[in-house]
Amino acid sequence: MHVSTQFAYKGLSFENEIRVVGIEYWMRRIAWFDKVEVAKGFDKKSSRIFYKKKTGFDFYGAHFYKNEGLFSARPLFFEVKDINEDALPLLEPLSKNKSGVHYHQLDTLMKLEEAGCECWILWRTKGKVFRLSPTAAFSTVGIGKSVRVGDEILEAMMNVRGMWDFLGELTS
Repeated sequence: MHVSTQFAYKGLSFENEIRVVGIEYWMRRIAWFDKVEVAKGFDKKSSRIFYKKKTGFDFYGAHFYKNEGLFSARPLFFEVKDINEDALPLLEPLSKNKSGVHYHQLDTLMKLEEAGCECWILWRTKGKVFRLSPTAAFSTVGIGKSVRVGDEILEAMMNVRGMWDFLGELTS
């Protein structure tokens, strides 16, 4: 990686930073992923934009690896949260809270993970990026609770990464 490209995305949103990283990984043939674009509508009465349907993840794609000398790919799905707090809530099904991992997102990612896909929750807080397994987060913390920075149980489960290293295990 070139230092000049590492700083090219400063000031961008977390999702746009991930897109820039995605270009680097595609060029290096490590992974390919893209942002899910969801149809939006506009409510004239409240002057608000809304999503027409719910998705279970922000990004989808594949990571590439060698298996017995041959190249293979594994499906990859992840949800992105940029919450500058010490806790990431795992929200209950009908929660009105807008920040945190929503139940439908957690449910979708856990089902995909169970089917053999690589699934993550990428959470950026205070300059660090945490990569969590949806199933491990759910089974360790539970719905309606929060993943907390510094929690001993969760520190063992989480991989702390910088932006350019959040897919580091894909290269090994």
